[in-house]
Amino acid sequence: MQHRKICNLGAALCCCLLLAGCHSNSPVAARYYNEGNSLFAKANFRAAIEKYEEAVTAGAADGELFYNLGTAHFQSGDLGKAILWYLRTQRLAPRDPDLRDNLNKVRNGRKDSLPGVKRSRLNVWWTWSLQRITLNETLGVELSAFLLAIGILLLRTLCPRLFSGRRTHLVIALIAVVWVVTTVFAISRVSFDLRENPGVITVAETKGRNGPGEQFPVAFTIHEGLEVQSKRKQGTWRQVRLSNGWTGWVKQDAVESVDL
Repeated sequence: MQHRKICNLGAALCCCLLLAGCHSNSPVAARYYNEGNSLFAKANFRAAIEKYEEAVTAGAADGELFYNLGTAHFQSGDLGKAILWYLRTQRLAPRDPDLRDNLNKVRNGRKDSLPGVKRSRLNVWWTWSLQRITLNETLGVELSAFLLAIGILLLRTLCPRLFSGRRTHLVIALIAVVWVVTTVFAISRVSFDLRENPGVITVAETKGRNGPGEQFPVAFTIHEGLEVQSKRKQGTWRQVRLSNGWTGWVKQDAVESVDL
């Protein structure tokens, strides 16, 4: 009887550990969000944008909110802001088909179309994989695998008769493999975001210069909605890298980072 009580206690502790790993979303500023939805339904997109942005300022980080912001900007004719908020939505809902369709539609309306740098198939596949799974999803699986392994080891210690043998070892080994793979993926995802640091041109037109100042010659001219890789900052200037490999300096207020 005492042995069974100890096993039940171990199982309860395991469940508590798993529940502790559950992820809770950030609270949404419901009032601003609902007011924005009401204005959006009335096609008052500019006013809706103001309310949605107030919700974001209040701490909301919700995929539907970001998606509505992107659509409101698109309906207002702001291609750059629309792409910016759709890309932010993509961080939270990378596999949403409606988002993918709308993002492609807005991208087709851009003035600039630059060829990308050639990459290997493996590099293309790995980048695609990183963009299809969110960091929160990866961390959730990683944490669950870790807590499950701890729980099994705890139960194995408390109930050696029930949790012993080859099958238990195989389960622990499988969980360890899952944990290692998700850890590598999570590190790669964070490294990818830091390395790429994507941004979007949000002004109608801006000139990329060879240095951080008006005195430097113009290297290229780019337009609203172009997605760039945001590099280092110097004063009121930001260095950006285009998809074709060109680099130049633009005014800081001409580009916005996808990361909030």
